[in-house]
Amino acid sequence: MQTITAEKLREKLRRLVEVDALEAVRDPGRINRYYIPYMMSDGVEDYLILDMDPARYTGEDADRLKEDLLVWSDICPADSLGGGQKTQGADEGAGTDLETAIAQARESCSYYQYHRMGHYWVSGQEHLRRLVYQLGIIHEKMTYLGREAINEREAGLVELAEFGPLRHFSPVHENPVEWHVSSLGGIRAMQKLAADSRDERLGWLLSSFEKLPSKELREYLIAYLASDRGFAFCQELQSQIELASRPYASRHFSNRIETWAQKERRRIDISLREEGLVGRFPHYKSKDGERRIVITEEMPFAMRLLDDKDMAYRFYQQETILEEGHLKTKVRKLAEKR
Repeated sequence: MQTITAEKLREKLRRLVEVDALEAVRDPGRINRYYIPYMMSDGVEDYLILDMDPARYTGEDADRLKEDLLVWSDICPADSLGGGQKTQGADEGAGTDLETAIAQARESCSYYQYHRMGHYWVSGQEHLRRLVYQLGIIHEKMTYLGREAINEREAGLVELAEFGPLRHFSPVHENPVEWHVSSLGGIRAMQKLAADSRDERLGWLLSSFEKLPSKELREYLIAYLASDRGFAFCQELQSQIELASRPYASRHFSNRIETWAQKERRRIDISLREEGLVGRFPHYKSKDGERRIVITEEMPFAMRLLDDKDMAYRFYQQETILEEGHLKTKVRKLAEKR
Protein backbone atom coordinates (compact mmCIF):
# COMPACT_ATOMS: atom_id res chain seq x y z
CA MET A 1 0.00 0.00 0.00
CA GLN A 2 1.39 3.41 -0.93
CA THR A 3 0.32 7.02 -1.21
CA ILE A 4 -0.88 8.24 -4.59
CA THR A 5 -0.43 11.73 -6.00
CA ALA A 6 -3.44 13.86 -6.87
CA GLU A 7 -2.31 13.82 -10.51
CA LYS A 8 -2.20 10.03 -10.64
CA LEU A 9 -5.52 9.78 -8.82
CA ARG A 10 -7.12 12.12 -11.36
CA GLU A 11 -5.73 10.00 -14.21
CA LYS A 12 -7.16 6.80 -12.72
CA LEU A 13 -10.56 8.41 -12.15
CA ARG A 14 -10.63 9.52 -15.78
CA ARG A 15 -9.88 6.00 -16.96
CA LEU A 16 -12.67 4.61 -14.80
CA VAL A 17 -15.12 7.16 -16.19
CA GLU A 18 -14.09 6.31 -19.75
CA VAL A 19 -15.25 2.70 -19.25
CA ASP A 20 -18.21 3.68 -17.02
CA ALA A 21 -16.72 1.83 -14.03
CA LEU A 22 -16.29 4.53 -11.37
CA GLU A 23 -17.78 3.52 -8.04
CA ALA A 24 -17.10 4.10 -4.37
CA VAL A 25 -17.66 1.38 -1.80
CA ARG A 26 -17.91 2.21 1.90
CA ASP A 27 -16.22 -0.04 4.42
CA PRO A 28 -18.98 -1.20 6.82
CA GLY A 29 -16.39 -1.56 9.58
CA ARG A 30 -15.02 1.99 9.18
CA ILE A 31 -17.70 4.48 8.27
CA ASN A 32 -15.22 7.08 7.00
CA ARG A 33 -13.30 4.73 4.68
CA TYR A 34 -14.17 4.35 1.00
CA TYR A 35 -12.64 2.06 -1.59
CA ILE A 36 -12.58 2.84 -5.32
CA PRO A 37 -11.88 -0.31 -7.39
CA TYR A 38 -9.49 0.51 -10.21
CA MET A 39 -8.62 -2.90 -11.63
CA MET A 40 -10.06 -6.06 -10.12
CA SER A 41 -9.36 -9.29 -11.98
CA ASP A 42 -8.08 -12.80 -11.39
CA GLY A 43 -4.55 -11.45 -11.70
CA VAL A 44 -4.77 -8.01 -10.07
CA GLU A 45 -6.53 -6.31 -7.20
CA ASP A 46 -5.86 -2.59 -7.48
CA TYR A 47 -8.02 -0.15 -5.54
CA LEU A 48 -7.82 3.36 -4.14
CA ILE A 49 -8.46 4.21 -0.48
CA LEU A 50 -9.96 7.50 0.72
CA ASP A 51 -10.61 8.34 4.39
CA MET A 52 -13.38 10.94 4.54
CA ASP A 53 -14.66 13.06 7.40
CA PRO A 54 -17.47 10.93 8.92
CA ALA A 55 -19.30 14.09 9.94
CA ARG A 56 -19.76 15.00 6.26
CA TYR A 57 -19.92 11.55 4.64
CA THR A 58 -22.16 9.47 6.87
CA GLY A 59 -24.27 6.46 6.03
CA GLU A 60 -24.57 5.48 2.36
CA ASP A 61 -22.75 8.45 0.83
CA ALA A 62 -20.90 6.54 -1.87
CA ASP A 63 -22.84 8.25 -4.67
CA ARG A 64 -22.21 11.67 -3.17
CA LEU A 65 -18.48 10.99 -2.93
CA LYS A 66 -18.47 9.80 -6.54
CA GLU A 67 -20.04 13.09 -7.67
CA ASP A 68 -17.60 15.13 -5.61
CA LEU A 69 -14.67 13.28 -7.18
CA LEU A 70 -16.04 13.86 -10.67
CA VAL A 71 -16.19 17.59 -10.02
CA TRP A 72 -12.77 17.69 -8.32
CA SER A 73 -11.13 15.93 -11.24
CA ASP A 74 -12.85 18.21 -13.81
CA ILE A 75 -14.37 15.14 -15.48
CA CYS A 76 -17.89 16.38 -14.88
CA PRO A 77 -18.82 20.10 -14.60
CA ALA A 78 -20.33 21.06 -11.25
CA ASP A 79 -23.53 22.47 -12.76
CA SER A 80 -24.37 19.08 -14.31
CA LEU A 81 -24.82 17.53 -10.87
CA GLY A 82 -27.54 18.07 -8.30
CA GLY A 83 -29.76 20.34 -10.34
CA GLY A 84 -27.04 22.87 -10.99
CA GLN A 85 -25.76 22.99 -7.38
CA LYS A 86 -22.11 22.41 -6.69
CA THR A 87 -21.29 19.39 -4.59
CA GLN A 88 -19.59 19.54 -1.21
CA GLY A 89 -16.04 19.10 -2.50
CA ALA A 90 -16.43 21.55 -5.38
CA ASP A 91 -18.10 24.20 -3.22
CA GLU A 92 -15.50 24.20 -0.46
CA GLY A 93 -12.46 24.28 -2.75
CA ALA A 94 -8.90 23.77 -1.53
CA GLY A 95 -8.59 22.88 2.13
CA THR A 96 -11.91 21.03 2.33
CA ASP A 97 -12.26 17.54 3.75
CA LEU A 98 -12.27 16.17 0.21
CA GLU A 99 -9.00 17.90 -0.67
CA THR A 100 -7.47 16.64 2.57
CA ALA A 101 -8.58 13.08 1.82
CA ILE A 102 -7.17 13.32 -1.71
CA ALA A 103 -3.83 14.51 -0.36
CA GLN A 104 -3.75 11.41 1.88
CA ALA A 105 -5.17 8.98 -0.69
CA ARG A 106 -3.52 5.58 -0.95
CA GLU A 107 -3.41 2.82 -3.52
CA SER A 108 -3.31 -0.90 -2.81
CA CYS A 109 -2.11 -3.09 -5.67
CA SER A 110 -1.59 -6.85 -5.38
CA TYR A 111 -0.72 -9.31 -8.14
CA TYR A 112 -1.96 -12.90 -8.02
CA GLN A 113 -1.56 -16.16 -9.90
CA TYR A 114 -4.17 -16.61 -12.61
CA HIS A 115 -3.18 -19.84 -14.40
CA ARG A 116 -5.43 -21.97 -12.20
CA MET A 117 -8.50 -19.91 -13.05
CA GLY A 118 -11.38 -21.00 -15.22
CA HIS A 119 -14.56 -19.15 -16.15
CA TYR A 120 -17.02 -20.73 -18.53
CA TRP A 121 -19.37 -18.02 -19.70
CA VAL A 122 -19.43 -19.12 -23.38
CA SER A 123 -19.92 -22.73 -24.49
CA GLY A 124 -17.69 -24.41 -27.05
CA GLN A 125 -13.89 -24.48 -27.38
CA GLU A 126 -13.57 -23.81 -23.65
CA HIS A 127 -9.92 -24.89 -23.65
CA LEU A 128 -9.12 -21.99 -25.97
CA ARG A 129 -11.45 -19.46 -24.36
CA ARG A 130 -9.78 -20.01 -20.99
CA LEU A 131 -6.34 -19.31 -22.48
CA VAL A 132 -7.58 -16.19 -24.26
CA TYR A 133 -9.05 -14.99 -20.96
CA GLN A 134 -5.69 -15.41 -19.24
CA LEU A 135 -3.89 -13.60 -22.06
CA GLY A 136 -6.42 -10.80 -21.58
CA ILE A 137 -5.39 -10.51 -17.93
CA ILE A 138 -1.77 -9.97 -18.98
CA HIS A 139 -2.72 -7.49 -21.70
CA GLU A 140 -4.94 -5.46 -19.36
CA LYS A 141 -2.23 -5.34 -16.70
CA MET A 142 0.19 -3.76 -19.13
CA THR A 143 -2.44 -1.45 -20.66
CA TYR A 144 -3.76 0.00 -17.40
CA LEU A 145 -0.84 -0.44 -14.98
CA GLY A 146 2.17 -0.14 -17.26
CA ARG A 147 5.07 -2.32 -18.38
CA GLU A 148 6.32 -2.61 -14.79
CA ALA A 149 3.17 -4.58 -13.92
CA ILE A 150 4.20 -7.61 -15.99
CA ASN A 151 7.20 -9.91 -15.79
CA GLU A 152 9.52 -10.93 -18.64
CA ARG A 153 7.62 -14.11 -19.46
CA GLU A 154 4.37 -12.16 -19.61
CA ALA A 155 6.04 -9.62 -21.87
CA GLY A 156 6.66 -12.43 -24.34
CA LEU A 157 2.99 -13.41 -24.33
CA VAL A 158 1.19 -10.08 -24.09
CA GLU A 159 0.94 -9.44 -27.84
CA LEU A 160 -0.82 -12.76 -28.43
CA ALA A 161 -3.98 -10.97 -27.30
CA GLU A 162 -3.62 -8.86 -30.46
CA PHE A 163 -4.00 -11.79 -32.86
CA GLY A 164 -7.54 -11.78 -34.27
CA PRO A 165 -8.02 -15.51 -35.05
CA LEU A 166 -6.98 -16.38 -31.48
CA ARG A 167 -9.10 -13.61 -29.97
CA HIS A 168 -12.03 -15.12 -31.87
CA PHE A 169 -12.29 -17.50 -28.92
CA SER A 170 -13.35 -14.76 -26.55
CA PRO A 171 -14.51 -15.98 -23.12
CA VAL A 172 -17.34 -13.42 -23.17
CA HIS A 173 -19.96 -12.38 -25.68
CA GLU A 174 -18.67 -9.37 -27.57
CA ASN A 175 -18.76 -7.67 -30.95
CA PRO A 176 -17.18 -10.10 -33.46
CA VAL A 177 -15.68 -7.16 -35.37
CA GLU A 178 -13.09 -7.03 -32.58
CA TRP A 179 -11.89 -10.50 -33.57
CA HIS A 180 -10.83 -9.42 -37.05
CA VAL A 181 -7.97 -7.08 -36.13
CA SER A 182 -4.44 -8.45 -35.85
CA SER A 183 -1.33 -6.43 -35.04
CA LEU A 184 2.04 -7.30 -36.55
CA GLY A 185 3.28 -7.93 -33.02
CA GLY A 186 0.41 -10.37 -32.49
CA ILE A 187 1.31 -12.32 -35.64
CA ARG A 188 5.00 -12.44 -34.72
CA ALA A 189 4.19 -13.63 -31.18
CA MET A 190 2.03 -16.39 -32.67
CA GLN A 191 4.85 -17.42 -35.00
CA LYS A 192 7.23 -17.77 -32.07
CA LEU A 193 4.76 -19.88 -30.11
CA ALA A 194 4.08 -22.05 -33.15
CA ALA A 195 7.83 -22.69 -33.38
CA ASP A 196 7.96 -23.50 -29.65
CA SER A 197 5.17 -26.05 -30.12
CA ARG A 198 6.94 -27.47 -33.21
CA ASP A 199 3.86 -26.93 -35.34
CA GLU A 200 5.36 -26.31 -38.77
CA ARG A 201 1.96 -26.23 -40.47
CA LEU A 202 0.74 -23.45 -38.17
CA GLY A 203 4.00 -21.58 -38.69
CA TRP A 204 3.51 -21.69 -42.47
CA LEU A 205 -0.09 -20.51 -42.14
CA LEU A 206 0.99 -17.59 -39.96
CA SER A 207 3.71 -16.55 -42.41
CA SER A 208 1.11 -16.57 -45.18
CA PHE A 209 -1.30 -14.58 -42.99
CA GLU A 210 1.38 -11.96 -42.32
CA LYS A 211 1.81 -11.43 -46.06
CA LEU A 212 -1.88 -11.62 -46.98
CA PRO A 213 -4.33 -11.45 -44.02
CA SER A 214 -7.37 -12.46 -46.06
CA LYS A 215 -10.76 -13.34 -44.61
CA GLU A 216 -10.46 -16.89 -45.96
CA LEU A 217 -7.09 -17.48 -44.27
CA ARG A 218 -8.34 -15.93 -41.05
CA GLU A 219 -11.27 -18.35 -40.98
CA TYR A 220 -8.95 -21.26 -41.76
CA LEU A 221 -6.66 -20.28 -38.86
CA ILE A 222 -9.66 -20.15 -36.52
CA ALA A 223 -10.71 -23.64 -37.57
CA TYR A 224 -7.13 -24.92 -37.30
CA LEU A 225 -6.64 -23.63 -33.76
CA ALA A 226 -9.90 -25.29 -32.66
CA SER A 227 -9.03 -28.64 -34.26
CA ASP A 228 -7.03 -31.60 -32.99
CA ARG A 229 -4.08 -30.36 -35.11
CA GLY A 230 -3.98 -27.09 -33.15
CA PHE A 231 -3.98 -28.78 -29.75
CA ALA A 232 -0.17 -28.90 -29.47
CA PHE A 233 -0.16 -25.11 -29.78
CA CYS A 234 -2.78 -24.88 -27.00
CA GLN A 235 -0.72 -27.11 -24.74
CA GLU A 236 2.39 -25.00 -25.29
CA LEU A 237 0.46 -21.79 -24.64
CA GLN A 238 -0.99 -23.24 -21.45
CA SER A 239 2.49 -24.25 -20.29
CA GLN A 240 3.94 -20.79 -20.95
CA ILE A 241 1.06 -19.02 -19.22
CA GLU A 242 1.60 -21.21 -16.15
CA LEU A 243 5.31 -20.34 -16.06
CA ALA A 244 4.46 -16.63 -16.36
CA SER A 245 1.83 -16.78 -13.61
CA ARG A 246 3.55 -18.94 -10.99
CA PRO A 247 5.91 -16.26 -9.57
CA TYR A 248 2.92 -14.33 -8.22
CA ALA A 249 1.23 -15.00 -4.88
CA SER A 250 -1.76 -17.28 -4.46
CA ARG A 251 -4.91 -15.83 -2.99
CA HIS A 252 -5.53 -16.83 0.60
CA PHE A 253 -8.89 -16.98 2.32
CA SER A 254 -10.25 -17.94 5.72
CA ASN A 255 -9.09 -21.16 7.37
CA ARG A 256 -12.53 -22.61 6.66
CA ILE A 257 -12.28 -21.97 2.91
CA GLU A 258 -8.62 -23.03 2.67
CA THR A 259 -9.31 -26.31 4.49
CA TRP A 260 -12.28 -27.04 2.24
CA ALA A 261 -10.26 -26.29 -0.93
CA GLN A 262 -7.41 -28.60 0.10
CA LYS A 263 -9.86 -31.41 0.85
CA GLU A 264 -11.50 -30.94 -2.55
CA ARG A 265 -8.16 -31.08 -4.35
CA ARG A 266 -7.32 -34.36 -2.63
CA ARG A 267 -10.78 -35.79 -3.31
CA ILE A 268 -10.62 -34.84 -7.00
CA ASP A 269 -7.12 -36.29 -7.35
CA ILE A 270 -8.20 -39.63 -5.83
CA SER A 271 -11.33 -39.75 -7.99
CA LEU A 272 -9.44 -39.19 -11.26
CA ARG A 273 -6.77 -41.73 -10.41
CA GLU A 274 -9.48 -44.28 -9.67
CA GLU A 275 -10.74 -43.66 -13.22
CA GLY A 276 -7.34 -44.77 -14.48
CA LEU A 277 -6.02 -41.33 -15.35
CA VAL A 278 -2.37 -40.43 -14.82
CA GLY A 279 -0.75 -37.15 -13.89
CA ARG A 280 -0.74 -34.82 -10.93
CA PHE A 281 -3.11 -32.07 -9.84
CA PRO A 282 -4.33 -30.16 -11.80
CA HIS A 283 -3.30 -31.96 -15.06
CA TYR A 284 -4.37 -35.51 -15.95
CA LYS A 285 -4.69 -37.65 -19.05
CA SER A 286 -5.74 -41.12 -20.06
CA LYS A 287 -2.99 -43.63 -20.79
CA ASP A 288 -3.74 -43.49 -24.52
CA GLY A 289 -3.58 -39.68 -24.42
CA GLU A 290 -7.05 -39.20 -25.89
CA ARG A 291 -8.53 -37.65 -22.73
CA ARG A 292 -6.85 -34.53 -21.32
CA ILE A 293 -8.18 -33.03 -18.10
CA VAL A 294 -7.26 -29.86 -16.27
CA ILE A 295 -8.91 -28.93 -12.99
CA THR A 296 -9.64 -25.22 -12.82
CA GLU A 297 -10.79 -23.00 -10.00
CA GLU A 298 -12.98 -19.93 -9.77
CA MET A 299 -12.15 -17.77 -6.76
CA PRO A 300 -13.63 -14.65 -5.20
CA PHE A 301 -11.42 -11.62 -4.69
CA ALA A 302 -9.13 -11.51 -1.68
CA MET A 303 -10.79 -8.14 -0.95
CA ARG A 304 -14.28 -9.63 -0.53
CA LEU A 305 -15.92 -6.23 0.01
CA LEU A 306 -15.28 -5.39 -3.65
CA ASP A 307 -16.55 -8.72 -4.99
CA ASP A 308 -19.95 -9.78 -6.22
CA LYS A 309 -22.01 -10.84 -3.20
CA ASP A 310 -23.00 -14.07 -4.99
CA MET A 311 -19.42 -15.02 -5.84
CA ALA A 312 -18.41 -18.52 -4.71
CA TYR A 313 -15.27 -20.66 -4.74
CA ARG A 314 -15.75 -23.33 -7.41
CA PHE A 315 -13.85 -26.26 -8.90
CA TYR A 316 -14.38 -27.30 -12.53
CA GLN A 317 -13.23 -30.21 -14.64
CA GLN A 318 -12.25 -29.10 -18.14
CA GLU A 319 -11.89 -32.18 -20.32
CA THR A 320 -10.63 -32.29 -23.88
CA ILE A 321 -11.26 -35.43 -25.91
CA LEU A 322 -8.81 -35.92 -28.78
CA GLU A 323 -9.48 -38.27 -31.65
CA GLU A 324 -7.93 -38.22 -35.09
CA GLY A 325 -9.58 -35.39 -36.98
CA HIS A 326 -11.76 -34.47 -34.01
CA LEU A 327 -11.54 -32.44 -30.80
CA LYS A 328 -14.22 -31.79 -28.20
CA THR A 329 -14.09 -29.95 -24.90
CA LYS A 330 -16.62 -30.35 -22.12
CA VAL A 331 -16.79 -28.75 -18.70
CA ARG A 332 -18.58 -29.71 -15.51
CA LYS A 333 -18.67 -28.18 -12.05
CA LEU A 334 -17.22 -30.41 -9.34
CA ALA A 335 -17.68 -28.43 -6.12
CA GLU A 336 -18.77 -25.05 -4.76
CA LYS A 337 -18.38 -23.20 -1.48
CA ARG A 338 -19.96 -19.85 -0.57
